[in-house]
Amino acid sequence: MEKDNEKIRGKLDRLEAELLEQKREGERYRSIIEHQSELICRYLRDGTLTFVNDAYCQFFGMTREELIGSDFKNLVPEQDRKQIEDMIDGMTGGMTLFAVEHRVFMPGGKIGWQMWTNRAVFDDGGNIVEYQGVGHDITDRVRAEQALKESEIRYRTIFETTTAATMILEEDMTVFMVNTEFERQSGYTKAEVEKKMKWTEFIADGEGMLERMIEYHYLRRVNEAATPRNYEFRFRDKAGRARDAFMTIAIIPGTRMSVASLLDISERKKAEMELHEREEELEIKSRNLEELNTALKVLLKHREDDREELEERILSNVKELVLPYLEKLKKTALKGDQLAYTDIIESNLDDILSPFLRKMTSKYLNLTPREIQIATLIREGRTTKEISEVLNISSRAVEFHRDNIRIKLGLKNKKANLRSFLLSLT
Repeated sequence: MEKDNEKIRGKLDRLEAELLEQKREGERYRSIIEHQSELICRYLRDGTLTFVNDAYCQFFGMTREELIGSDFKNLVPEQDRKQIEDMIDGMTGGMTLFAVEHRVFMPGGKIGWQMWTNRAVFDDGGNIVEYQGVGHDITDRVRAEQALKESEIRYRTIFETTTAATMILEEDMTVFMVNTEFERQSGYTKAEVEKKMKWTEFIADGEGMLERMIEYHYLRRVNEAATPRNYEFRFRDKAGRARDAFMTIAIIPGTRMSVASLLDISERKKAEMELHEREEELEIKSRNLEELNTALKVLLKHREDDREELEERILSNVKELVLPYLEKLKKTALKGDQLAYTDIIESNLDDILSPFLRKMTSKYLNLTPREIQIATLIREGRTTKEISEVLNISSRAVEFHRDNIRIKLGLKNKKANLRSFLLSLT
């Protein structure tokens, strides 16, 4: 009996030791789980939480007491709950492991993202008793992906809507991507060009220009600053038509690829050519006008020479054909008035032969014929009385004309002698 009791006590001691060891082992595992950086939880079929670790509590900013017994789906926005229910249904249907990404409510009302790996926990009879999940905070990654996607959409929109035909080129000269405007200008579809054609197939220039562009292509990947960013060339479309194009090209930072945009400048080049042709026409017309101007100057010189010759001929005729007979007339018996008229005729003829009258008529075109007559007589030294007798007008009229002559000659209110001024014009 005593021996049986000892056996029982020994068995109980071993059992207690095993339980203690199991307890210690459980505490070790619990300690490990509690100090994991991943979010760990256990939950029932309806989503009720039965266990959460410290990382889970810290992420949601709640205590273990607040979380245990609550439905973890309440931490998930309504639009994402369906996929969680589908996940639980999948595990219930026999799938032992299930991964899912979904949004969660973070402290302060912000929305975060988590990725969970879930599995079903079975009892000895093969029945699901609960579910276990290990989660990771992927908020930063998702936001970065969203920002990258938004950036990609933004730049792709710019790429597609720009008015310039644009290509992205591989290092081996293959066209990696083109935009819609390139399709329109080239006549090729994207499917025909992208990753199938090289950009050299669109160059219509001679070998010299093509060779330089290929050289620039490879040099740009060694020293971009040593190559031009812009140059003009002839672009060939699918129909074989060649057009003038202006290219802007640069390396995409952090890659060996380059982006090239093309503007169709055919109309501008045509306008430049037409302008050049018009400039040449204007230059020819200008030279013709200069030659015509020279010819006109020659003609005017001839006309001036002809005029001077005519004047000389008239003066010569007056001297030879008029003055001799006037001298003979003066030697005949003339009455007083006749002799005075003869003197006037002689004086006027002298004026024709002298530069005075020409200066008076050219420089002072506003003098009347009567004023020119009186100015001529004043220059000869005639008095007012003598002038009135010669012209058969009153002395008062002579004085009136004298005043007008002084005004028109710019001598009004000046002490200058009228006869002296008139003599200075000879």
